[in-house]
Amino acid sequence: MKKILFLGLGHLGQHFLSQNKIHEVIGTRRKSDELETNLIEFSLGESWKASKDFDVIIISFPPVEEYSLKLQKLLDDLGPLNKVIFISSTSVFGTGQINEDSMKVGHTRNAKELIECEKLISQLNDYVIVRPGGLIDSKRHPKFFSKKMSKLSKSKTNVNLVHTSDVAAFLHYAIGHNISNEDFNLVCDDHPTKEEFYRSFNSTISFDSENSELRIIDNSKSKNTGFTYHYSNLSWSKL
Repeated sequence: MKKILFLGLGHLGQHFLSQNKIHEVIGTRRKSDELETNLIEFSLGESWKASKDFDVIIISFPPVEEYSLKLQKLLDDLGPLNKVIFISSTSVFGTGQINEDSMKVGHTRNAKELIECEKLISQLNDYVIVRPGGLIDSKRHPKFFSKKMSKLSKSKTNVNLVHTSDVAAFLHYAIGHNISNEDFNLVCDDHPTKEEFYRSFNSTISFDSENSELRIIDNSKSKNTGFTYHYSNLSWSKL
């Protein structure tokens, strides 16, 4: 059994908790009127004043402004550190056929923040960087918001999605198998175009393929560890 601190216990964290069988997990959330047992009130940028005695620290915050500066302060506050698992995003990459060795040339503000954060994490003694594609599950699903869409741009660009439960399962797998000093892109095997995917949920949407890009993220490194995706394709998402 390990003592785990899950910083930023949001949607992914709830899936992680639901799969937990043996570990003691302490989570953090921003200010709330009612905090559940094993939850600490904490926002990124604040000074850490709670316990520092954790075997594994999972960091899963949205990439806010000055994320890397706030992350460095947090790491300093929490030190000395054992294993750190950092949740990044495939947005750090550009276009084309992408694997873990691809250049990190993401140009959005969020991508740039995450690139700097990854540099900090990769200097630690024991780390894992996890980059999920777009999270999808029964509650977080395009069928809910695509009904409001009338037009989709770059419609021939590929989507790279992963079930939230598979990401949570990989976190447990990385902890249980003592994976160290590695980075992994987590996506399912299917890479349909936006048009192919969203047409299933909204037949009235119009598509504009101008400036579409090839963007296919390879998941073979994660599978080569022995990890098996429960939702390896998107066939379930059409139900």
